Amino acid sequence: MQQARTTLTMATSSLRARSWYRTSGALAIFASLQCCPLTSPVYRAIAHDPELYHDATEFKPERFLGVNGRTPEYDPHLLSFGFGRRICPGQHLAAANLYLAIARSLAVFDITHLVKNGKEVPVTPEFTTGIISHPTPFELSIRVRSPEHEKLIRAVEKSYPWEKSHAEELQLKI
Repeated sequence: MQQARTTLTMATSSLRARSWYRTSGALAIFASLQCCPLTSPVYRAIAHDPELYHDATEFKPERFLGVNGRTPEYDPHLLSFGFGRRICPGQHLAAANLYLAIARSLAVFDITHLVKNGKEVPVTPEFTTGIISHPTPFELSIRVRSPEHEKLIRAVEKSYPWEKSHAEELQLKI
């Protein structure tokens, strides 16, 4: 099944495309099925280019730190935010929110291997294929560090209760 790529754009000048007409300054949401088969291999090829990344297929987070006298390698997560004038204006907000979510989770939870019958369940890193690659499901143990940490989590839950999202209103009929 093909996935649609959705893009929010603003016309810098009036234009006509097929049967659509946009005036200058108009906002539009486009869904494109044609771009997906092309962009995924391109991004993957860039992220696995041996000229850009030493041992490109190996998991080596230290490659971005420039250890052992090596120049830090280009961080491929920047590819997901686009390029040039169409670069995502929210990339820094997204990165900051992700950092805070991870830091807060690590502060209040102990995340360890799952133990079954007295033995740790091994985790084998495997990932899905597609436009965006995700880790496949695996078992682990997540526990609150202490009763005080649980109180902190519950306090945040009371201050910021779950709300129903507006996703249904934003879905496109393709």
